[in-house]
Amino acid sequence: MENNFNEKYDQAQDKANKEILDKSKKEMEKQESSKSNKKDEEESEEDKQRRLQELVLDKHTKVCLCKAIPRLKIKEAIANGADTVEKVQKATGAGSGGCGGRRCTPKIQELLEKQLNQ
Repeated sequence: MENNFNEKYDQAQDKANKEILDKSKKEMEKQESSKSNKKDEEESEEDKQRRLQELVLDKHTKVCLCKAIPRLKIKEAIANGADTVEKVQKATGAGSGGCGGRRCTPKIQELLEKQLNQ
């Protein structure tokens, strides 16, 4: 009698496992088809997220530590036409602190090269 119970229990477990597996496969197929349809949307969402993260970093990352000038201000100066380190420094005030630009000038040069090469 106990053997019969175990057999029926095992059959019920197998049936339940098969149903779960089938349901999971269907859900996965549905997700795959929706992923292919929304791939462009997902990429744009990823791009939005990446741009938002970069904006936050730009606002909080200081290029000029002496004057607490953020990377965003440097990038804005470059976007507004400052195409040399001297022009960026004049537009932002970077490099006029206690170190005389020794710390921020290389960072400004790097940002200039990066933005002008885009």
